[in-house]
Amino acid sequence: MRRFLNLVERLIEPIEIVLLLMITAAIGAQVFSRALLDRPLEFPEELSTFALIAVVFLGIFVVERENTHIRVEFFYERMPLLGKKTVVLVGKLLTFGLVLWLLNGERDLFPGIVKLKTTAGDIPYVWIHSIIVVASIIWLIVIAYDCFLILKKKER
Repeated sequence: MRRFLNLVERLIEPIEIVLLLMITAAIGAQVFSRALLDRPLEFPEELSTFALIAVVFLGIFVVERENTHIRVEFFYERMPLLGKKTVVLVGKLLTFGLVLWLLNGERDLFPGIVKLKTTAGDIPYVWIHSIIVVASIIWLIVIAYDCFLILKKKER
């Protein structure tokens, strides 16, 4: 499983770099076009929004895997080991349920967006929703693996 997760991380990192560069280039082109040419471009907002959504959903994998999400350290650090593991396990299970709910919503949404495209950039909505689905499935795998390790009393 660790090999699979390492492979996924190696694949996600360059994709995120490209997406962040795309956001920077699109916003830079918009600023240049609006300020110097006095003709704003139509597509940069849509492109940047889609790229940012993709960065967030792909980045969830890294945050979940490295366990670097936000938590209240003041209380967490003062808990006994069993309390910490219980809080983490309950949090993981709640997150698992949330991601399943998100995937169910995506499943309901997909048939209606198959042919839809954005107005300005003509970007298919299926692209971003496909990234959301794939990233969410990877997220579920990481959560399930973490729960397995917690229940087997192994630290990752």
